[in-house]
Amino acid sequence: MNNQEKAQDPNTSSEELAVLATNEDWEVRYNAAHNPNATELVRRLFLMTEAQTSSKTGTRPLPLPPNPPYNNQVINQTPMTARIRSLTIALDEDIRTDDIECLVNAIQMMRNVHSVTTNEVNPNDWVTERRVKLETAQKLNNLINEIIKFKLNNLITELYTN
Repeated sequence: MNNQEKAQDPNTSSEELAVLATNEDWEVRYNAAHNPNATELVRRLFLMTEAQTSSKTGTRPLPLPPNPPYNNQVINQTPMTARIRSLTIALDEDIRTDDIECLVNAIQMMRNVHSVTTNEVNPNDWVTERRVKLETAQKLNNLINEIIKFKLNNLITELYTN
């Protein structure tokens, strides 16, 4: 079964649809987002990919497909969970403002998002990071030294007792 058929198949899982929503082929992305099993995440991935593609090609992104009707049985079976007030996202590395703009826009378009702010890098961040790395390295070094001393003491006492 090719990607186009998977995207249209009503038995395709939402995890597979999430992968298909970021496919290079526009029709595959579109059909994955319109699949009856498509979740909100699949629809947002479709929207984010459309925004990235349109920024590269200079075209306008397509609107998000409508939400499917919710299945009341699934909602009633879901256990009560804690409420989340906010999310904090830490990036692996510093990213340029224009490169992160698509991600910020996609998050802002999600349901229940009040605002998204970015934090620019400043020299204090670098200093703090270096201090934490130095302190961690020193603690690790002290731990290794303690282990070596303990092993040596055990070895010496074992030699003298025999």
